[in-house]
Amino acid sequence: MNAAIRLDKYRTCLEALNPIQVQGKVAQVVGLVVEAAGPACRLGAVCDIFTREDGRRLSAEAMDFATSGCC
Repeated sequence: MNAAIRLDKYRTCLEALNPIQVQGKVAQVVGLVVEAAGPACRLGAVCDIFTREDGRRLSAEAMDFATSGCC
């Protein structure tokens, strides 16, 4: 008896999984601009901001980054 193992459903679950979560902290909010200390991300990346009060998720797009010092 030769039974084929179907891994499609497991592959789909693994592709949807995001095991690495990078965290930062909101430093200040001015109008619609949110300044954060971390996480390091690329321009245009979408970051989730969770409210302290009720844990509601807000999505924000990384638009600029500040550098301190010279690399």
